[in-house]
Amino acid sequence: GEEAASPNLLAPLIESFETLDPETGFMNPLGLAYTVLSRRSRETKALKRLSKIIQNIVKNRENPENPGNPIHDTLSLMMSKYSIDQPENLYEQVASTVALLQIASNTN
Repeated sequence: GEEAASPNLLAPLIESFETLDPETGFMNPLGLAYTVLSRRSRETKALKRLSKIIQNIVKNRENPENPGNPIHDTLSLMMSKYSIDQPENLYEQVASTVALLQIASNTN
């Protein structure tokens, strides 16, 4: 959503997506070696950071002090689907899907 373009969220989002993007292994072989040796801890941290960002966006949208029209975008659709199918891992599942969509959009 448009919230992701806010200055306080954009930089952490970019950092998370760059960490998760498999293309970086070709540009920085040492980074790929670190990822393998650390058992992908960088990617795990990036997904957790992405999950927290999504959770904050959703909570801000649901804030009663922020009345307005409900936002109907890809994030809200994913939240609806995963809240029914896998409520126990809701934000992690949405974060994984957002990351995959971002990586896929960069392959073109």
